[in-house]
Amino acid sequence: MSKASHGHWRSLAAIAASIALLGLHSHRVAAQPWPSTQAMVFVTVPPYLEVILENKEVHFSEDEVLGGIVTGDSIAVQRDEAIRLRTRTNVPFVLLISAGTDVLVGSNGSTIPVNRLHWRAGEAGWTSLSTTPVTVRVFLSPGSEQISLDLLLVLEITDAPGLYEGEILFTLQQTAV
Repeated sequence: MSKASHGHWRSLAAIAASIALLGLHSHRVAAQPWPSTQAMVFVTVPPYLEVILENKEVHFSEDEVLGGIVTGDSIAVQRDEAIRLRTRTNVPFVLLISAGTDVLVGSNGSTIPVNRLHWRAGEAGWTSLSTTPVTVRVFLSPGSEQISLDLLLVLEITDAPGLYEGEILFTLQQTAV
């Protein structure tokens, strides 16, 4: 064997030994974990209160007024389920009702006191509408609710003809359980 061939075989033997050592070495060393860290997530969920009116306008027609119940000098016109609304909340709440102003204003400049417009929820008694918020219902647990209100309008024989309008306000107020 020549010196060159002998060196060549020695180099191959050294490479083979190195490969063998590397293979054995890789089986003996435990895998090192990658460095890790963590991130904290914070979420602030605010109170959520929503009221959705299914019908945003209530019209008492001439026919309804003429078909109302006459008592003395008054005509009472009743509309069952005149207002339908849905509430959605994630907290206990109170549903309040009030009038935007203390009168219904006519297209003719005349007015009708808002307290002649009455409301009720379910079979409860009638309550006069006023500018002071009044409790319609208390809800002790969060969720979604459907609510219907009946309206009763009492007109006087002396009320001037015309189209009258006013606002009914609904407010959801968070409450403690």
